[in-house]
Amino acid sequence: FEPGKSGRINLLVEDPLLGEVERSFLVHIPKAYKENVEYPVVMDFHGYTGNAETQEGDSRFVDVADEQVDDPFLVVTPDGMADNAESWGTWNISKTIGPLGPVCDTNRSAWQYGEIVCCDSCPSCDPWH
Repeated sequence: FEPGKSGRINLLVEDPLLGEVERSFLVHIPKAYKENVEYPVVMDFHGYTGNAETQEGDSRFVDVADEQVDDPFLVVTPDGMADNAESWGTWNISKTIGPLGPVCDTNRSAWQYGEIVCCDSCPSCDPWH
């Protein structure tokens, strides 16, 4: 990538329950970038239904990074998984249960009011079981 521009990186990651999953993100190199220098990284996550391109434009961290002459930084903007019927970006990550419990909301009472939308990567989001 060249300084002052963003480029896309795609990685294949082996998820224990989903198998091989492609993860994708944009990396922005600041205009003041110099080779062989370490830079801080800002991780810029989009909200539910978003994507990396829209987030870069909305947050404008890439503009701030480019304006920094003395203290430039890299900006990494990942895409969430399109693991739902609408193909919206989400951060369910995987079907695994972490140290704090399931990654999905399992509040069954919220289903009846349409407050929870099931995502394919979440096995816990079954309102009928």
